[in-house]
Amino acid sequence: MDNVGKIVSDPVYEVGDVIRILSVGDWLLTDLLQLEQKGIRACVGKEMSITEIDKWGGIWVGFGETIDELDGTSTYQGQSFIVEPDRIELLQQS
Repeated sequence: MDNVGKIVSDPVYEVGDVIRILSVGDWLLTDLLQLEQKGIRACVGKEMSITEIDKWGGIWVGFGETIDELDGTSTYQGQSFIVEPDRIELLQQS
């Protein structure tokens, strides 16, 4: 079944699917610092890839970058957060 472009609440998502964040739940932001809240709110309307689906069916997305340090090491800096299926739109299946 092709669900691209549809908002679906059935567990049809897979890691690697590209989705658009339509909204985030207030429960997610409650205990976060203002800067973290701002970062997550900035994702609303953005296309992101699903990075994980946990054992409860939670859909995780993330963003970040790898920074090469002067000493030759690399550091990953980023965030990941969970979104509910009814708050996303499937854009591309993996």
